[in-house]
Amino acid sequence: MEQPYLEIPDEIKEDVVNGHYVSNNSANQSFCLSRILQAKHKRGEYLNGLYEITLCSECHGYRIGEEARNILINDKHIGQVGKMTLDEAKTFFESALELNEITQFGKNLLKDILGKTNSLIASRLGHLSLYREMSSLSGGEIQRLFLNSHLESKLESLIYILDEPTVGLHESEKLELLQSIKALKDLGNTVIVVEHDRSTIEIAEHIIDIGPKAGIEGGEVIYEGDYAGLLKCDKSLTGQYLSGKAKMPVRMLKQNIDDSAIPRLVIRHAKTNNLKDISVAFPLGVLIGVSGVSGSGKSSLISNTLTPLLKSYFRLDANKNNTNGEVVDLEEESLLIETIAERLDGAENISGFAEVSQAPIGRNINSNPVTFTKIWDKIRRLFAEQPEAKRLNLTAGHFSFNSEGACRECHGSGRKAIFPEGSLKMYATCEKCKGKRYNNEVLTVTYKGKNISEILDMQISEAIALFSDNDVIVRPLQIMERIGMGYIKLGQPTSTMSGGETQRLKLAKELGRQRKGHILYIMDEPTTGLSLYDTAQLIKLLDELIKSGNSVIVVEHNHEVLESCDWIVELGPEGGLKGGEIIAEGTPKDLVKNPKSLIGKYLTI
Repeated sequence: MEQPYLEIPDEIKEDVVNGHYVSNNSANQSFCLSRILQAKHKRGEYLNGLYEITLCSECHGYRIGEEARNILINDKHIGQVGKMTLDEAKTFFESALELNEITQFGKNLLKDILGKTNSLIASRLGHLSLYREMSSLSGGEIQRLFLNSHLESKLESLIYILDEPTVGLHESEKLELLQSIKALKDLGNTVIVVEHDRSTIEIAEHIIDIGPKAGIEGGEVIYEGDYAGLLKCDKSLTGQYLSGKAKMPVRMLKQNIDDSAIPRLVIRHAKTNNLKDISVAFPLGVLIGVSGVSGSGKSSLISNTLTPLLKSYFRLDANKNNTNGEVVDLEEESLLIETIAERLDGAENISGFAEVSQAPIGRNINSNPVTFTKIWDKIRRLFAEQPEAKRLNLTAGHFSFNSEGACRECHGSGRKAIFPEGSLKMYATCEKCKGKRYNNEVLTVTYKGKNISEILDMQISEAIALFSDNDVIVRPLQIMERIGMGYIKLGQPTSTMSGGETQRLKLAKELGRQRKGHILYIMDEPTTGLSLYDTAQLIKLLDELIKSGNSVIVVEHNHEVLESCDWIVELGPEGGLKGGEIIAEGTPKDLVKNPKSLIGKYLTI
């Protein structure tokens, strides 16, 4: 039973926080909130479910005290300015500049603030609020903030290393970013950019192509030189796609999508965040692209409107059919729907949905690709079946680094904390197991010449060859390789993976479930971190999902993927308050002909 802390009787509040709780089981169980929080913190786990964040009743979310709220400029206090987007703040500062009561010193400050604000807006960050937390920004937004701050500083003779700065950018926004990168170089700096983007590669003065593929099939310098030479290099997969020698897969696009007989998922009057009371119809059984400039409302429409509406629909459906035993508060569900949209129609045409986002999948060091995709249990059972394991009476549990077979010195982590206290933590490889995480007895058992620790240290591409005769293990691994993850090690902690990698891992897990029926897959920029070759493999995979009777919605900027979509919904025309509208929708050919479409100008279909 869940119960708010404030409603717990006073006489047991102390016991909940610091004391002892006697369960109904035969043995007493410690239920100390402080211990739970400490344990979760040590394991690096999120504390979801133990608390929730609510608006401060004193400052109402403005984050400043009453005295500061009483100081006004143009009828606004600093907390209200903090909640403004950069676009709104620009208008506010410009109007404040005209006030007679502002001193010359104050006007000089305002001019300086306006200069920085205009620079950030020019970097396509005008949709961000001043209070926006850094942790909530996308990788592309952080890179643009970084570039902007360094351009402002006018530093020279530095080496800048940028990791995929075009991530999250609409094709129309890349030009300004590339101009900023060039400006850094023109100041007298060296700029090294790790990128898959065509536009970025085209303007590079020196290109290093590493490959030919990923993992054990990579690691070589395939080409080094200028862009013209790259196009002629047949050994380079990148060069082949850029020159046109290698082609992206051509999907047979669905015809007559406007036909009323095609079932649709319809959001009526969406008003989440900056959405301007829009209604959107998503045809089912097809590949749908959702495009738009930064801050145009893509996430508001899909992640913050469609996904919650689908969750609500399936919760209510399960409650009505009594399929999961969960009691749903109908009034609460209705209030949820009312805050984001009028209603959702057509959800009865799908049997379920899967959201494959770039959100972190766990900070626990023991979480890795094989544990996350649920094939670790199968690998451990395979080891338990080996003759040596049976001779030693070792079960599948002994091959878990969290259980009986773990190294007793480091408890299966492979490392020990040198400075375990405080915020500074430093680790060293465990001297007893040398980082292998298991005791010596477990490590004597091998499968095809590999012990369990060596399995964890294998790349996915290597593991596919090792487990080639075991379909239940190899299938999820093959999916991971197909979507560009062949270089990842089976035991790599998920906390060390990028947003794009964790998203692809989620996709591999979902596809490995082999769910039957009409499933709606929702993906947020699945091409993040993918080369042109890997993007081609992803398009093939998406096509297979459609051919299996599913529907797919991808939030994307990549024009190769958008050209492969049966239907595109484009939001805009700009970001923030100037966005939130449907500016174009239809087939890729429709958008090419539509003068209002921004992405249509970049499609080559």
